[in-house]
Amino acid sequence: MLIELSIENFAIIESAKLRWKEGFTAVTGETGAGKSILMNALKLILGERAKADLIRRGADRLRVEAVFDFPTNPQALAFLRELEIDESGAELVIEREVLAGGKNRCRINGSLFPIAKLEILGGFLVDLCGQHEQQALLQSSTHLAYIDAFAGNVSLSEEFKVKHTEFRSISKEIALREQEVARIREQQDFYQFQFNELDKAKLQSGEEAKLEQDLKVQMGLEKIHGCLSDALSRFEGEGWDLGDKLSQLEH
Repeated sequence: MLIELSIENFAIIESAKLRWKEGFTAVTGETGAGKSILMNALKLILGERAKADLIRRGADRLRVEAVFDFPTNPQALAFLRELEIDESGAELVIEREVLAGGKNRCRINGSLFPIAKLEILGGFLVDLCGQHEQQALLQSSTHLAYIDAFAGNVSLSEEFKVKHTEFRSISKEIALREQEVARIREQQDFYQFQFNELDKAKLQSGEEAKLEQDLKVQMGLEKIHGCLSDALSRFEGEGWDLGDKLSQLEH
Protein backbone atom coordinates (compact mmCIF):
# COMPACT_ATOMS: atom_id res chain seq x y z
CA MET A 1 0.00 0.00 0.00
CA LEU A 2 1.19 3.53 -0.82
CA ILE A 3 1.42 5.40 2.51
CA GLU A 4 2.95 8.73 1.57
CA LEU A 5 3.96 10.72 -1.51
CA SER A 6 6.25 13.78 -1.27
CA ILE A 7 6.89 16.12 -4.21
CA GLU A 8 9.40 18.97 -4.55
CA ASN A 9 9.85 21.29 -7.56
CA PHE A 10 7.83 19.09 -9.91
CA ALA A 11 6.08 21.00 -12.74
CA ILE A 12 4.11 23.79 -10.98
CA ILE A 13 4.32 22.22 -7.51
CA GLU A 14 6.97 23.70 -5.23
CA SER A 15 6.34 21.35 -2.33
CA ALA A 16 3.55 18.92 -1.43
CA LYS A 17 3.14 15.90 0.83
CA LEU A 18 0.19 13.52 0.79
CA ARG A 19 -0.37 10.78 3.34
CA TRP A 20 -3.07 8.13 2.91
CA LYS A 21 -4.82 5.96 5.43
CA GLU A 22 -6.03 2.41 4.90
CA GLY A 23 -9.02 1.92 2.66
CA PHE A 24 -10.20 3.46 -0.58
CA THR A 25 -8.99 6.94 -1.49
CA ALA A 26 -10.17 9.12 -4.37
CA VAL A 27 -8.29 12.20 -5.53
CA THR A 28 -10.73 14.55 -7.28
CA GLY A 29 -10.70 18.08 -8.63
CA GLU A 30 -11.34 20.28 -11.64
CA THR A 31 -9.19 20.26 -14.75
CA GLY A 32 -5.86 21.89 -13.93
CA ALA A 33 -6.05 21.15 -10.22
CA GLY A 34 -2.92 18.98 -10.41
CA LYS A 35 -4.25 15.41 -10.47
CA SER A 36 -2.11 14.49 -13.47
CA ILE A 37 0.98 15.92 -11.77
CA LEU A 38 0.43 13.58 -8.83
CA MET A 39 0.07 10.64 -11.20
CA ASN A 40 3.18 11.62 -13.17
CA ALA A 41 5.15 11.98 -9.93
CA LEU A 42 4.09 8.47 -8.95
CA LYS A 43 5.16 7.21 -12.39
CA LEU A 44 8.66 8.56 -11.72
CA ILE A 45 8.75 6.44 -8.57
CA LEU A 46 7.75 3.45 -10.71
CA GLY A 47 10.74 3.96 -13.05
CA GLU A 48 9.30 6.04 -15.87
CA ARG A 49 11.82 8.04 -17.90
CA ALA A 50 12.31 11.58 -16.57
CA LYS A 51 13.21 14.77 -18.44
CA ALA A 52 14.77 17.94 -17.09
CA ASP A 53 11.83 20.03 -18.36
CA LEU A 54 9.71 18.54 -15.56
CA ILE A 55 11.70 20.61 -13.04
CA ARG A 56 9.83 23.63 -11.70
CA ARG A 57 10.99 26.93 -13.21
CA GLY A 58 13.76 28.50 -11.14
CA ALA A 59 14.78 25.22 -9.43
CA ASP A 60 17.88 23.16 -10.17
CA ARG A 61 16.34 19.77 -9.39
CA LEU A 62 13.12 17.92 -8.63
CA ARG A 63 12.58 15.26 -6.02
CA VAL A 64 9.83 12.70 -5.50
CA GLU A 65 9.64 10.26 -2.58
CA ALA A 66 7.12 7.50 -1.94
CA VAL A 67 6.68 5.39 1.17
CA PHE A 68 5.08 1.95 0.81
CA ASP A 69 4.19 -0.78 3.25
CA PHE A 70 6.93 -3.38 2.88
CA PRO A 71 5.62 -5.72 0.14
CA THR A 72 4.57 -9.26 0.97
CA ASN A 73 3.96 -10.76 -2.46
CA PRO A 74 6.54 -13.45 -3.37
CA GLN A 75 7.76 -11.79 -6.59
CA ALA A 76 8.48 -8.46 -4.92
CA LEU A 77 10.19 -10.15 -1.97
CA ALA A 78 12.37 -12.27 -4.25
CA PHE A 79 13.40 -9.19 -6.23
CA LEU A 80 14.17 -7.21 -3.07
CA ARG A 81 16.32 -10.09 -1.81
CA GLU A 82 18.16 -10.00 -5.14
CA LEU A 83 18.80 -6.29 -4.55
CA GLU A 84 19.92 -7.15 -0.98
CA ILE A 85 17.28 -4.86 0.54
CA ASP A 86 16.81 -5.42 4.28
CA GLU A 87 13.43 -7.05 4.91
CA SER A 88 13.34 -6.26 8.61
CA GLY A 89 11.81 -2.79 8.15
CA ALA A 90 8.08 -2.13 7.99
CA GLU A 91 8.33 0.37 5.12
CA LEU A 92 9.90 0.62 1.69
CA VAL A 93 11.08 4.14 0.81
CA ILE A 94 11.78 4.99 -2.83
CA GLU A 95 13.30 8.33 -3.80
CA ARG A 96 13.83 9.76 -7.28
CA GLU A 97 15.83 12.91 -8.01
CA VAL A 98 16.24 14.61 -11.39
CA LEU A 99 18.88 17.33 -11.86
CA ALA A 100 18.68 20.22 -14.31
CA GLY A 101 21.48 18.68 -16.38
CA GLY A 102 19.34 15.57 -16.95
CA LYS A 103 21.11 13.31 -14.46
CA ASN A 104 18.85 10.94 -12.50
CA ARG A 105 19.36 9.41 -9.06
CA CYS A 106 17.32 6.61 -7.53
CA ARG A 107 17.47 5.45 -3.91
CA ILE A 108 15.70 2.53 -2.27
CA ASN A 109 15.78 2.68 1.53
CA GLY A 110 18.66 5.13 1.25
CA SER A 111 20.87 3.08 -1.11
CA LEU A 112 21.55 4.07 -4.72
CA PHE A 113 20.17 1.76 -7.41
CA PRO A 114 19.94 1.85 -11.25
CA ILE A 115 16.71 3.24 -12.73
CA ALA A 116 16.21 -0.08 -14.57
CA LYS A 117 15.90 -1.87 -11.22
CA LEU A 118 13.33 0.68 -10.09
CA GLU A 119 11.21 0.01 -13.16
CA ILE A 120 11.07 -3.72 -12.36
CA LEU A 121 10.30 -3.12 -8.68
CA GLY A 122 7.58 -0.58 -9.53
CA GLY A 123 5.71 -3.24 -11.48
CA PHE A 124 5.37 -5.27 -8.27
CA LEU A 125 4.20 -2.34 -6.14
CA VAL A 126 1.58 -0.49 -8.21
CA ASP A 127 -0.82 -1.53 -10.95
CA LEU A 128 -1.74 1.47 -13.12
CA CYS A 129 -5.02 0.94 -14.92
CA GLY A 130 -5.82 3.58 -17.49
CA GLN A 131 -6.38 4.29 -21.13
CA HIS A 132 -3.62 2.78 -23.33
CA GLU A 133 -1.82 1.42 -20.23
CA GLN A 134 -1.18 -2.27 -19.67
CA GLN A 135 -2.43 -3.94 -16.55
CA ALA A 136 -0.35 -6.48 -14.68
CA LEU A 137 -2.70 -9.21 -15.89
CA LEU A 138 -1.56 -8.58 -19.46
CA GLN A 139 2.14 -8.70 -18.63
CA SER A 140 3.66 -12.11 -19.37
CA SER A 141 6.20 -11.65 -16.56
CA THR A 142 3.38 -11.95 -13.99
CA HIS A 143 1.64 -15.04 -15.41
CA LEU A 144 3.72 -17.67 -13.61
CA ALA A 145 3.06 -16.01 -10.26
CA TYR A 146 -0.70 -16.11 -10.89
CA ILE A 147 -0.54 -19.77 -11.90
CA ASP A 148 1.55 -20.71 -8.85
CA ALA A 149 -0.82 -18.82 -6.54
CA PHE A 150 -3.89 -20.49 -8.09
CA ALA A 151 -2.27 -23.95 -7.81
CA GLY A 152 -1.10 -23.32 -4.26
CA ASN A 153 2.54 -23.71 -5.25
CA VAL A 154 3.90 -20.41 -3.90
CA SER A 155 6.09 -22.09 -1.25
CA LEU A 156 7.30 -24.65 -3.81
CA SER A 157 8.11 -21.84 -6.24
CA GLU A 158 10.11 -20.03 -3.57
CA GLU A 159 11.99 -23.23 -2.74
CA PHE A 160 12.77 -23.73 -6.43
CA LYS A 161 14.14 -20.18 -6.69
CA VAL A 162 16.41 -20.80 -3.71
CA LYS A 163 17.65 -24.08 -5.19
CA HIS A 164 18.12 -22.46 -8.60
CA THR A 165 20.21 -19.70 -7.03
CA GLU A 166 22.33 -22.33 -5.28
CA PHE A 167 22.68 -24.26 -8.55
CA ARG A 168 23.89 -21.15 -10.40
CA SER A 169 26.36 -20.39 -7.62
CA ILE A 170 27.75 -23.95 -7.68
CA SER A 171 27.90 -23.94 -11.50
CA LYS A 172 29.88 -20.70 -11.40
CA GLU A 173 32.26 -22.21 -8.85
CA ILE A 174 32.75 -25.30 -11.01
CA ALA A 175 33.51 -23.14 -14.04
CA LEU A 176 36.13 -21.22 -12.05
CA ARG A 177 37.68 -24.49 -10.84
CA GLU A 178 37.82 -25.84 -14.40
CA GLN A 179 39.57 -22.66 -15.56
CA GLU A 180 42.08 -23.05 -12.74
CA VAL A 181 42.73 -26.71 -13.66
CA ALA A 182 43.26 -25.70 -17.32
CA ARG A 183 45.71 -22.99 -16.25
CA ILE A 184 47.65 -25.43 -14.04
CA ARG A 185 47.82 -28.02 -16.85
CA GLU A 186 49.10 -25.41 -19.28
CA GLN A 187 51.75 -24.35 -16.77
CA GLN A 188 52.68 -27.98 -16.17
CA ASP A 189 53.16 -28.54 -19.94
CA PHE A 190 55.45 -25.50 -20.11
CA TYR A 191 57.53 -26.69 -17.15
CA GLN A 192 57.76 -30.18 -18.70
CA PHE A 193 59.01 -28.66 -21.96
CA GLN A 194 61.67 -26.70 -20.10
CA PHE A 195 62.71 -29.81 -18.18
CA ASN A 196 63.02 -31.86 -21.39
CA GLU A 197 65.16 -29.17 -23.04
CA LEU A 198 67.47 -29.00 -20.03
CA ASP A 199 67.67 -32.79 -19.89
CA LYS A 200 68.67 -33.02 -23.57
CA ALA A 201 71.37 -30.37 -23.07
CA LYS A 202 73.24 -32.68 -20.64
CA LEU A 203 74.60 -29.72 -18.70
CA GLN A 204 77.56 -30.29 -16.38
CA SER A 205 78.93 -28.46 -13.38
CA GLY A 206 81.26 -25.59 -14.41
CA GLU A 207 80.13 -25.73 -18.04
CA GLU A 208 78.99 -22.10 -18.07
CA ALA A 209 82.47 -20.84 -17.05
CA LYS A 210 84.09 -23.01 -19.73
CA LEU A 211 81.73 -21.69 -22.38
CA GLU A 212 82.51 -18.11 -21.37
CA GLN A 213 86.24 -18.85 -21.65
CA ASP A 214 85.75 -20.42 -25.09
CA LEU A 215 83.83 -17.33 -26.15
CA LYS A 216 86.68 -15.08 -25.09
CA VAL A 217 89.11 -17.27 -27.05
CA GLN A 218 86.94 -17.09 -30.16
CA MET A 219 86.72 -13.32 -29.88
CA GLY A 220 90.55 -13.20 -29.53
CA LEU A 221 90.98 -15.42 -32.58
CA GLU A 222 88.87 -13.06 -34.65
CA LYS A 223 91.06 -10.14 -33.62
CA ILE A 224 94.28 -12.10 -34.43
CA HIS A 225 92.89 -13.14 -37.79
CA GLY A 226 92.12 -9.53 -38.60
CA CYS A 227 95.64 -8.39 -37.70
CA LEU A 228 97.28 -11.18 -39.77
CA SER A 229 95.12 -10.35 -42.77
CA ASP A 230 96.16 -6.67 -42.48
CA ALA A 231 99.85 -7.60 -42.18
CA LEU A 232 99.66 -9.88 -45.22
CA SER A 233 98.04 -7.16 -47.30
CA ARG A 234 100.81 -4.72 -46.40
CA PHE A 235 103.55 -7.16 -47.57
CA GLU A 236 101.73 -7.89 -50.79
CA GLY A 237 101.18 -4.24 -51.55
CA GLU A 238 103.56 -2.07 -53.61
CA GLY A 239 105.06 1.37 -53.09
CA TRP A 240 106.46 0.78 -49.60
CA ASP A 241 110.08 -0.05 -48.75
CA LEU A 242 110.84 -3.01 -46.51
CA GLY A 243 111.71 -0.85 -43.51
CA ASP A 244 108.32 0.87 -43.54
CA LYS A 245 106.56 -2.45 -43.93
CA LEU A 246 108.41 -3.97 -40.96
CA SER A 247 107.64 -0.89 -38.86
CA GLN A 248 103.93 -1.16 -39.72
CA LEU A 249 103.99 -4.90 -39.05
CA GLU A 250 105.58 -4.37 -35.64
CA HIS A 251 102.88 -1.80 -34.81
